[in-house]
Amino acid sequence: MTLPWDLMRITVIAATLLLWGSGEQSMAQPSTASKINPRVFAPAAVNQQQRDVLAEYHASILDWGRIVSSRVEPVPNRSGQLFIGRPGHMENDVRPTAYAAIVLSFLAASRQPDSTLSDVERAAMSSQSIGLLRYLTASHVANGGSCANGKPWGNGWQSAMWARAVAMAAWQSWNSLDDDLREAVKKMIVAESDRFIAVQPKSSVRNDTGAEENAWNASITSLACNMLPDHEHSAAWETAAKRFMYNTFSVTADAEVETLGDDQQPIRSWVTTVNAHDDFTVENHGLVHVGYLKNSLTMLLENAVHWKMVDRQPPAACHHHVSEVFDLLCRCMNWNAAAIYFGGNDWQIYETQCSDILAYAAGRQLSGDRRAAYLEDTAMKHIRLRQQAEGGYYNGRRDLEYGGMCATRLIICYALHAVSDSLTPPASREEFDATANGITQLDSARAVLHRTPDKFASFTWAQKRMALAIPSSESSVVWPHFTSYTGVINAEHSSDKFCQLRNLSINTSEEDFAVSGTLVRCKGTLLHDFHYASPAGAFTVYAERLRPQDGFQWQYRKTGIVGLGYAVGQNKRKLHGEFGTLQTLGTDSPQQTTPLHSRWLNIDNRIGYVVCRSDGKDNIMLHHDRNRIDPRRPHLQESIALISDDAKSLTNVSHWACVVTFLNQTAEETQSLAGRVHLSGEGNSATVNVDGESFQISFEDDLSSACREFLQPNSQPQDDIVKTIESYSGDIAPIVEQLALSVAKDHDDVAGILANQSFSHPVLRQTYPDDLLHFFVPDSYVPETPFGLMIFMHGGGPTTPRDHPLHVVTHPDGDPASIGLQPFMANLPFILVAPSAPWNESTGGRWNVPEADAYIRAVIDECSHRFNIDRDRIVLGGYSMGGFGAYHLCQRLNDQLAGGFIFSGSWKTMHWKAWTGLPLFLRHGVHDASPPDQNGQGGRPRFTDVFYSRTTANRLKDFGMAATYVEDDGNHAIRPATDAMKQLAEWTQALRRQRYPRHVVALSPRGWRATSDTPTPHSHWVTIHKIGDGTIEFDQIVREGPAPAFRETAEAFHKQSLHLTTIPINAGLVEAGIQDGNRIEIQTQNVRSFSIWLHPNMVNFDVPLIVRVDGVESTYPIKAKLIDALRSYQRFNDWTHLYHAELIFDVDDDVGRLCK
Repeated sequence: MTLPWDLMRITVIAATLLLWGSGEQSMAQPSTASKINPRVFAPAAVNQQQRDVLAEYHASILDWGRIVSSRVEPVPNRSGQLFIGRPGHMENDVRPTAYAAIVLSFLAASRQPDSTLSDVERAAMSSQSIGLLRYLTASHVANGGSCANGKPWGNGWQSAMWARAVAMAAWQSWNSLDDDLREAVKKMIVAESDRFIAVQPKSSVRNDTGAEENAWNASITSLACNMLPDHEHSAAWETAAKRFMYNTFSVTADAEVETLGDDQQPIRSWVTTVNAHDDFTVENHGLVHVGYLKNSLTMLLENAVHWKMVDRQPPAACHHHVSEVFDLLCRCMNWNAAAIYFGGNDWQIYETQCSDILAYAAGRQLSGDRRAAYLEDTAMKHIRLRQQAEGGYYNGRRDLEYGGMCATRLIICYALHAVSDSLTPPASREEFDATANGITQLDSARAVLHRTPDKFASFTWAQKRMALAIPSSESSVVWPHFTSYTGVINAEHSSDKFCQLRNLSINTSEEDFAVSGTLVRCKGTLLHDFHYASPAGAFTVYAERLRPQDGFQWQYRKTGIVGLGYAVGQNKRKLHGEFGTLQTLGTDSPQQTTPLHSRWLNIDNRIGYVVCRSDGKDNIMLHHDRNRIDPRRPHLQESIALISDDAKSLTNVSHWACVVTFLNQTAEETQSLAGRVHLSGEGNSATVNVDGESFQISFEDDLSSACREFLQPNSQPQDDIVKTIESYSGDIAPIVEQLALSVAKDHDDVAGILANQSFSHPVLRQTYPDDLLHFFVPDSYVPETPFGLMIFMHGGGPTTPRDHPLHVVTHPDGDPASIGLQPFMANLPFILVAPSAPWNESTGGRWNVPEADAYIRAVIDECSHRFNIDRDRIVLGGYSMGGFGAYHLCQRLNDQLAGGFIFSGSWKTMHWKAWTGLPLFLRHGVHDASPPDQNGQGGRPRFTDVFYSRTTANRLKDFGMAATYVEDDGNHAIRPATDAMKQLAEWTQALRRQRYPRHVVALSPRGWRATSDTPTPHSHWVTIHKIGDGTIEFDQIVREGPAPAFRETAEAFHKQSLHLTTIPINAGLVEAGIQDGNRIEIQTQNVRSFSIWLHPNMVNFDVPLIVRVDGVESTYPIKAKLIDALRSYQRFNDWTHLYHAELIFDVDDDVGRLCK
C-alpha cells in the first residue's frame, strides 16, 4: 500500500501535469492509432479461476506500480517531463523510465474488479505516464531533443526494444495524449521501425547468438503494424517483423524446409540466418546460456500480443520453433518453475520466474499447453512470495530496470488472459514430471541432463565444465556455480579459458549417465581427471584424480564446489557435519571464509554430501560467506568448497577424491550414510561404493588418452598430443585393441522383424534423428556369433516416406507390398537392414546425394552397435532408385564391402577399373522399359532400361571382372524376380571382403556421375591426395531422341535410343599391385600426390620395401607407427581395417618421383 507521504507527492506532481496539459488536451484530434480490445483493460472473465488469475497479476503489477509511482521525479529545467532512476541516454537510463510509463499507463487504464487502486492514484498514474512519455519522446533522435545529459537516445543497438516500450505506454493511454505528444510518439515509432524494413536479421550461433536481438528488433515493427495499420509503411513493417521473428530460433535445417509459413512462403525463404544450435540451445556471452534462451523465447512470444490486442491472429512467425525451445526448457526445469542454467550463467541469476512467466502464459493461452499452465501457476506463487519478501520488488537487488521489465511482462500475461474466453487447465506436478523427466543429451550444447522425481543432475563440457545436482524438495538450496564440482585450483577455474579438455567420454542410457575426461590445468602442469555419474537413484557420484606434472607448484585447491542458495524470504541456512551445526546468516553475517572440518555435510535437511579421499588426510570444507547481493542476483548466493587444501598440505603425488551427493536427505540420513561410502583408488582405476552399490571408474594412461584426443572428430589435435603419439615406439597392437574395445556396443538377443527403428547409437541418434531403419534378424542369430550384413537401398522417389523400406524386410505371405526377399535370407547368417534414404525432395536419386556416403557408413556403425556384425561380410545394394545408389556407393565404399548388388538400376558415367576387387550381382528385366499400349496405358520410360545392365556386364567382362548377371523376362518390378533373389542369396554366402588385396585401383572422383561427384581419395591401401589438371576417359551412356517421361506416348518411346560413348573427366587414378620379393608396382594417371598404406599381412616390415612408381624404382625401410595406424583408422572408422605404416609420394612428370 502506498504510504501517505508518497500519495501526497504523487498527487502534487499529477496536479501540476494536468494543469500544464489542460490547454492542449482540449484540442485533441481523433486517434489515428488502432483501438485496443477493451477487454485488455476491462476483462470479462468467464469463471472464477480466470478471475483469480487476472486478480493475481493485477495485484502484482499494482504493487510494482506504486513503487515506481513513488520514484517518479521531474526532469530538471523541463516543464512537464518526468523520469525515474537516471536521466541519461543509455540502456539502464532509458529502460526504467520506459517500463514505468507502460506500468503506470496500464494501471491508469485498467478497470480490474476489486482492485485496491483508488481513483486518485489512477489519475496520478495517468498524469505521470504522460510526463514520462513527454520526456522519452522529446529525447529521441526522431524528435530532435536530448536526454537530461545532453545526448539523445534511439537508432541504436537495443533502442528498438526501448522504443517498443514507449510506444506500448502511449498506445495504452492514446486517448489521453494531446496531438503534439501523439505526433512525437508516431515519429519515434516510424523512425525505429523503418530501420528494419531493408535490414537483414543478425546471424550468429557461436558465443553471441542473434536470437535475442532479432526478437527485440521485431518488437517495434510488430507493434507498429498493429498500432498504426493505416500508415503507408505498415505492410512493410509487418513483413519485417515476421522476418526477424523467423530468424530468432533459426537452425541450419530451416534452409531446406519447404513447408509453407506466413504469406504462403516456404520457411526456407523466410530464414536467412542460423542463431540456434541443432538442439535449439543458444550461446551468448561465451556460454551455452539458458538465460538468453528463455529471454529470446519470451520476447518472441511477447510480439504475438500486439496482434491479440487488436483481435488479429498472430502470424506463424511468432511460434517458429517455440515448441522445441519450450520442450528443452521443460527438460531443465526446476520445481519452482525456473529453468536451470546447466551451462553456467555470468549474470548469476538463478530463479527468474518474474520474467519467465510470460513464456508460460503464452504457451497456456496461445497453444493450450497444460505444462505451461502448470508452470505459470507455480511461477506466480513464487513471484508473489518474492514481492512479499522484497517489499513489492521483483529481486533482492531492488533495481528499477529489472523490476520494470518484469512488470511489463506481467502486463502482457494479463492481456493474454483478459482477451481469452477460456483458461487452459494446468497439468499436475506428476503429469509435468512425466513429460520433463529423463535423460537429454545435447551434443551441440555439449551437455547431458538428467531429471527425475528426486533430482536434476547435469554435466556440461562446453565453455564451462561443471556438474550440477539439485534436489526436488527445494530447488533454491543449490545454485549453478560456474565451476560446480570441478572447482578452482591455484586461482584458475575449469572453463575453456584456462583448461584444455581431453579424453572426453559420455555414456548414457534411459536411466543414467556418466561423463569423464581430463582437464589440462595450470598451463599444462596439472592433469585433472574427472568422472561424474548420475544413476537412477537420488544421488550422484563425482570423482577426481589430480596428477601434478613437472613444474607444478601448489597454491591451493578448492574442488567439489557447490553453490549455496537462500530461499525466497529466508536469510539463514543450517549446515550440519562432523563440526556440529552452523547457522549461516546471509546478509547479516560478516563476509568471511569459514573452514569446516568434516567429511560429510548436510544443508538444511535438503541435500547431503559425503567426501572420500585416497590420501588419508582429514577433509576440510570451506564456506565462502557473502553478505552482499550484487550483479542482478535475485537474492544472496554463496558457495562451499567440499574439498580444499592449501599449499602446505599438498604434495606432488597423484591422488583420488570423490563427492557423493544425496538429494532430499536429512542430516541424520547423511551422517548415517557417511560410513557407508567408500573410495578405493590405485593407478588408473578407482571404485566408489555407495551403500553397497559400486561404481567402477577407469582413467586411461597418457598415451591412450592422447590417442582418443587425436581421434576426436572435427578437431585439430594439440601439438603435445601428436608428439606423445609420435614418440611411442612400442608394440601398437595392444593400444589398438584397447581403443577398439571402447566402441559403444549394445548387442541384444533379438530376432524377427524390427520395424521403424531410430538410430540408437549415442552419437548417431543425434545426427540422424528422423531417419528410420527396418531389420530382419534370422532366428539363428545370437550375439555371441558374428553375422554378415546386407544393406538394401529401397526404390521410390523424392517423397517416398521413411517407413516404405519396411516392405524390404517383411515376408510376402503377410505383406502384399513385400518385395519378397526375406524368405531367401531367413536361413542365412546375414542380418538384413533397409534404411530410409537421405531425405531430399529435390531429387529422384536420394542415395546419390553427397551425404549418402556418410549415411551408409552410419548405417554400418549403427548395425555394428546393435548386432555382432562381421565387418568383412557386408553387402550393399538396392533396387530402382536404390539401384542408382548401388552403382554409386558400391564404387565409393568399395573397401568396406564384400560385394554389391543392383536390381533394375542405371548409371551416368563409369570407369570400370573402379570396380576392381568388388564382386557384383546384377538383375534386370528385359521389359523394364516398354512403350504404353494403344490406349496409352502401362509402359515405363527408359530411366532403367535393360541396356544399362547389359552394358555393365559386357564392360566388366572386357576388363576381366565378370559380374553375375541375371536377365529375366520380367519388367521393372522386383517382387516377381524370385529366381534372381534366390540366386542373390546363394551368391552372397561365399562373399568376404579382402582386407589387404594384392591389386588395388584408386580413382578420384568415382561414382554415378563423376562429372559432379565429390572426391573419393581412399581405396583400400591407396589414398590420392591431389590430382592434376588433366582428364581421364570415362564411359557414359547418352540418350537420343525425346527425353523419357512418365505418361509419354509410344511414338516418343520408340524415337529414343541409348548409346555407349566416352567423356573426358578431370580425375586421377592410381593402380597398385603387390609383387613377389617385397615389391609394389604402381602406375598413375593425372595424380600429383598419393599415399600407400602398409600392413604386415601385405609386405615384410623386416626388410626394405621396393616401390616402383611409373617406372621409377626406390627402396624404403618400413616401420610400424602408432600415429600411422590412427590416421589409417580415420579413413574408414573401422578398427578391423587398419594399416601400420604410410608412405607418401609426390609425382612430378618433369623430375621423377619423390617419397616423403
